[in-house]
Amino acid sequence: MVVQVFHLDLFWGLLAIALGHMVGGLVIALASAQGPRMGIAQMVQSRGQFGRYGALLIVCFAAIIYIGFFISNIVLAGKSIVGIVPSVPVPASILIGALSATAIGVIGYRFIHTLNRIGSWVMGSALLAGFLYIFAHDLPADFFTRGGFNLHAIVAYFIGIIVQLPFANTSLYVGPYANWVQGADLSWLVGLVVTCPLYYCLATRSQVHARKASRFGYAD
Repeated sequence: MVVQVFHLDLFWGLLAIALGHMVGGLVIALASAQGPRMGIAQMVQSRGQFGRYGALLIVCFAAIIYIGFFISNIVLAGKSIVGIVPSVPVPASILIGALSATAIGVIGYRFIHTLNRIGSWVMGSALLAGFLYIFAHDLPADFFTRGGFNLHAIVAYFIGIIVQLPFANTSLYVGPYANWVQGADLSWLVGLVVTCPLYYCLATRSQVHARKASRFGYAD
């Protein structure tokens, strides 16, 4: 996205991503540290911090944001299905993604965590395979020079973080997970370092634009 939408180059794109993660992570870390130290459940704590109506407003903001996440994810799932099976119409593939996501939520909490454990290995293997594939083939000639500095694009990432802040200080986002994780581990850092350059490499390959133009009728 930093290259295709905001037209940043590799350096400024990675810098914007890193700054966004650090600022957002700092806010969430400060919020998640309050509950365990105060000995108050964070859902109760948010009521005391923001009041009855203030907490309700934050819940509404969180619901809107999660609806946006859901829509973007099912559209991505639909496009992925079309990429694998081009004969399936895009609206039908999006509907399949929406029904699958809804079914997972209806089945329950433990099923979601089971899928996450399996998905971690599947996605990790896919990312490693993609990373090896990239360096086994030639990169585009303008790989390091495509795009440039764009202050508006960097500011846009901070605006995106600000949108998240109203509910980042509640249990809706950090909650009991802060107690379960017991601090960040090496896998979080490795995941950030590996996936960001890998996404950039995959998204900027000339084959990606050619396949988008042939299958979807457009190319960014």
